[in-house]
Amino acid sequence: LVGSAYTRNSAYKFGYFVAKLNAISMKNKPAKLIERCSFKSYAKKFPNGNWLTHDEEIFARYVSDPYCGHSFPYSFYRSFFGGVLNNYKKVDGIRKDIKILIVSGDEDPVGSKGKLTSKLYEFYKKHGLFVAYKLYPGGRHEILNETDKEFVYLDIINIIKEI
Repeated sequence: LVGSAYTRNSAYKFGYFVAKLNAISMKNKPAKLIERCSFKSYAKKFPNGNWLTHDEEIFARYVSDPYCGHSFPYSFYRSFFGGVLNNYKKVDGIRKDIKILIVSGDEDPVGSKGKLTSKLYEFYKKHGLFVAYKLYPGGRHEILNETDKEFVYLDIINIIKEI
């Protein structure tokens, strides 16, 4: 799991409530309020709004991509938050022989700079799953697109070999 976080918390529950409520009358309208509280709030903390990667070329391609960076409608967020909140309901049904690796950057705002990523790791461990975890110093959300991505890829391969 790359750039993941524990999402069973009040922020995600509130997001689901807002999305569900607004999807009734504004199903296909851009969810500006949710966007301001998520992606735009992440962007404010980084130069040029780039919370994704230190690689400015990758970020420029993201910004210029017509399929990226646009506002999602309330109906999307209703499905997204609903799915995210259901992630934890059947955790005890996950096969115990499956090995899980969680990797993230310690500057990733989605994982709250490692706090929610660590909480996800602890959650899986508590449920008896085989899980490994690594935070990359200075890494942002897309560690597989960071300036040191070759190191990250090799590191992931080595971790997988060890577990």
